[in-house]
Amino acid sequence: MAGRRSPVTDIREILRRLQLGEPDRRIARDLSISRNTVAHYRVWAARHGVLLDGPLPDPATLARLLEPAPTGRPAHEQSRVEPLRERVLALHERGVEGQAIWQLLVEEHGFTGSYSSVKRFLRRLTPGPSRATLRLEVPPGDEAQVDFGFAGQFLDPESGRVRRAWVFVMTLSCSRHQYAELVFDQTIATWLRLHRAAFEFFGGVPRRVVLEYVARHIFELMCPPSLCGLRAQPDDWLGWTARAGPHNRQREFSHASKDSSVRQTGF
Repeated sequence: MAGRRSPVTDIREILRRLQLGEPDRRIARDLSISRNTVAHYRVWAARHGVLLDGPLPDPATLARLLEPAPTGRPAHEQSRVEPLRERVLALHERGVEGQAIWQLLVEEHGFTGSYSSVKRFLRRLTPGPSRATLRLEVPPGDEAQVDFGFAGQFLDPESGRVRRAWVFVMTLSCSRHQYAELVFDQTIATWLRLHRAAFEFFGGVPRRVVLEYVARHIFELMCPPSLCGLRAQPDDWLGWTARAGPHNRQREFSHASKDSSVRQTGF
């Protein structure tokens, strides 16, 4: 049914007032809905004989009455593979791939559809696995998560100009309490100030901070090459070349910074 979709209990209240003979305007005002919604349910109730003398249908019965009648897909929306469903199913169950199925349909049945139409049909037959979500429980004060990324173009109130801006967000993993601030640069001084502002806002410092994203120059500050026996060289791919130590190239650190790793803040 067209119009506003309301919970069954709300619809039953509309029907109860209609059965009492209340005007549409009063019902709409008291229930904070539009008069068109009341009019829609008045027409629907009259068509189903709901407003006749006697008790209203119980919520379960009313819910069944409100369910739209099943309709088939329009002909123009049906897949061109549908008439050959049985043949496609048989081939698919034997492990035949989509490209081979399409070729067989063309050769055996003169199929004029595209290979993409066969792929879409097979995708509906075997939908991909659903994504699972794992919730990690963290004790209070144990961890905070930091996101720092591009936010778009914003007006800088100090310069009066539209500039590129970045947003810093620190979230306490236990309570999901957040501190967010918009800035117009990515300097190390700003990075440190944002952490200090977040800690002052929360009134404390978590045991560790998880960096969801961090720019390379900030990562260089937090993990100096000297910690791993590396020495900076300007001609390296990332500006660093390994001279000694357990790692061959500093680029391994770059991959680590991109892969949501847990780092001790040291602030």
